[in-house]
Amino acid sequence: MNVQNTPLTSQAKRRPVQLAISIVCYILITFLLLILVGNITFIIKGAATADAPPSVFGVIPLVTLSGSMEGTRPDSFREGSLLIMTKPTDLQEGDVIAFQDPTAAELVIVSHRIHEITTGENGETLIYTKGDANNAPDTYPITPDAVYGKYAFHLEKVGSFALFLKEPLGMLLFIGLPIFAFILYDLIRHRKQEAEKNRRDEKMAAELERLRVAAGEATDPGESIPAATELAQSPSAVENTTEGEPPRTDAAEDTKSVE
Repeated sequence: MNVQNTPLTSQAKRRPVQLAISIVCYILITFLLLILVGNITFIIKGAATADAPPSVFGVIPLVTLSGSMEGTRPDSFREGSLLIMTKPTDLQEGDVIAFQDPTAAELVIVSHRIHEITTGENGETLIYTKGDANNAPDTYPITPDAVYGKYAFHLEKVGSFALFLKEPLGMLLFIGLPIFAFILYDLIRHRKQEAEKNRRDEKMAAELERLRVAAGEATDPGESIPAATELAQSPSAVENTTEGEPPRTDAAEDTKSVE
């Protein structure tokens, strides 16, 4: 049996593709919105706590601005990487930590590896650090209260992208424009669906009208009425007709002259 390719079947073929595109768009928009919310959250928290890096649920994201930690270890990282730091507990030699630079007057965060942990003259704990790419340890020790976080994992080159997203141009290009494009696509899709629905309704109404006209022509009462009408126009012919005589239709012949 041959099946004709009608607009309805074509539309049915397009539906899986449209559904797949919509799902991908929704996932992308959700991801971008999460990035936007995260950026705004960290910007607000960073402004509220200027003396410490912003954190959410104990997680501190940091971006490396130098190559002092480049190396061959699994937890070594390059410039432009995104670091994820967690609560600094149970610190040991070899751990990568984020801490405040004791030589800086403002907030300057350094991410280096613990080279040595010693005890000072007054019994305090002193931590010496070293960058994997540096030839010598850092000259200044830090105390545990200066440590903000402990290394959890890192993402190469994502940090530079995260910094760009914080800039107005980055937000516009990678967050604002995709969201605007999705809204525009959704509006166009709804208009196309409405137009297709109107076309289907018009075709259906035209088909119903055609069937109604066809049904009216098949049962037109004008085809059988003329015979009955002709008989109804000459009742005298029926009343004055006798067997074997033709009907007389002349009224003058049925009237006697009165003299």
